[in-house]
Amino acid sequence: MALTTSTTVVDTMERPSSLSSHRLDSLWEDGNDTQRKRPESCNLPGTVFLISSDGRVLNLPIPSESPHDPLIWSWKKRLLALFAIAFFNFVGHASILALNTSIIGIYLEFDVRPFRIDHLTPAMQLFMAFGALFWAPLSLAIGRKAALLLACIIRIIGVTMIAYATNFNHLVVGVSIIGFSTAFARTLSFLIIIDLTFIHQRPSAFAIISGMVGTLATITISTIPYTTTYVHWRSFYRFWLFPCFASLLISMFCFPETYFKRPAIAFDGRILLQSATEKISFYKRDSGATSFATPTNNKALPRIPIPSRVAAYLDSYKIRRARSASWGAMGRTYGQCFSCLCNSMIICVILLIVVIWWGSIYVGINIARSPPKDTSGMLPGFGANMSCAAGLFLSWPTGGPLVWFVMKKLAKRNKGVREAEHYLVGFIIPVVVGTIGTLLYGFASEYRWKFGWSWFAYGLVSLGYGTLQINTALWLTESFPRWATAALVVVNGGNLLASFGLTLEMVPWSINFGVLNVGAVLAGLQVFVGLFLLPMAFWGKKARQRLNGRWENVREGAVRPQ
Repeated sequence: MALTTSTTVVDTMERPSSLSSHRLDSLWEDGNDTQRKRPESCNLPGTVFLISSDGRVLNLPIPSESPHDPLIWSWKKRLLALFAIAFFNFVGHASILALNTSIIGIYLEFDVRPFRIDHLTPAMQLFMAFGALFWAPLSLAIGRKAALLLACIIRIIGVTMIAYATNFNHLVVGVSIIGFSTAFARTLSFLIIIDLTFIHQRPSAFAIISGMVGTLATITISTIPYTTTYVHWRSFYRFWLFPCFASLLISMFCFPETYFKRPAIAFDGRILLQSATEKISFYKRDSGATSFATPTNNKALPRIPIPSRVAAYLDSYKIRRARSASWGAMGRTYGQCFSCLCNSMIICVILLIVVIWWGSIYVGINIARSPPKDTSGMLPGFGANMSCAAGLFLSWPTGGPLVWFVMKKLAKRNKGVREAEHYLVGFIIPVVVGTIGTLLYGFASEYRWKFGWSWFAYGLVSLGYGTLQINTALWLTESFPRWATAALVVVNGGNLLASFGLTLEMVPWSINFGVLNVGAVLAGLQVFVGLFLLPMAFWGKKARQRLNGRWENVREGAVRPQ
């Protein structure tokens, strides 16, 4: 489409009424009233507006006119869909966290041999890794809604098995099932948020849902010891079946299908560019240019039939396979996963997430092994969980608005171009606070400081891990937009599998080598990987721009599926 540009610059100067002669000479040449022109305004980074032909300011990506495109839905409909995802994540997160407060009662009730009581967390983590490798590709085969409903049903089965377990083996199976279903939140929930939001809304949406869900789930779990006294742990899981069924009903009746292959949209409007020096550039299509948006005849288009409210509701919310889904797309996504594993930047990000996760597990497991009461009579689980909730809550501003503010500054310094590497600045916070929290807990445990120091350390590692989750999802979707599904699967599944072995042996290592020594090693790994990752990520821009292979041009799992 040919464009013409007209520039408007406020560049006027009126002659002053009274000025000294030497100032007049400096402003006017030879007594002539001809105005001296200032240098042309610099093209400093500013703001670009896309204005449609009917005067609306457009957001990106430009939505299509299809009723199945999530971006043209009303804000109420999109908000309801986001609530369904947030509630699903909340119920799953609370189901996992409740395991830590039930350890004592489980140990007293069951004979755990030949296993150990601390094998429950690694078992759950292993099946979370399997789920991270499964849910996002499955959504390309059956659709987002069908995958969400299946995850709800599987979670109900897992919670039921835990609530009515007759031996430790049944309990392990139930915990594994819950971990498998909850992995939905680690990959597919981020893709659904992308489906429902415009580009400028994604950082805030990621941060709010991830931070608030973790905060509310942790606060809910902190009340369990006061209602079950650590022993009657089954009562919580029996009660928690009601939120599980509620999540299933909300997902069934309030969550529409969001997977949509958006076609290319012809832009028929104008572009308004406002630089930082108030220079306005206005671009419009040439009068003689033609485009697909230019009508070639005067025939009126047929009217689109308007369905009734009931028909529109059933068309949006009924359970069916997504129109663009295919089993072939699921298989091709796994092919892209192997290509992602060959990318050095993705490997470095996996290593960083692993060491930050190790620090969080290290503090959490050792706090769970603490005595039921300290000298003041307060339950340590309550204080630790509230500290964790505070850390997850703070991950909302640090992972969303703060990173977005820094990115704007970096984009202005980069001539208005926003690079995917700018998101990696957000990795500094997890490395710093995670290292401090890990070391602080090691010293607090070794020298028997007051419980408040351990709780503060737990809050720091929770802040680091929560912020890292948000920034990793943002960076992956910006760095690998065509392979977003495969990149999320590889990073989340890879870090859970890589950290499975260490989680299994965390308690024996802490007993044999000392809590402080293990904490010092983990803190050193966090600093080393963090300082090694960031320079490589900034220098390896070309490494992320291509993923060579058989499936490099497949876009079913892209940020914008095609």
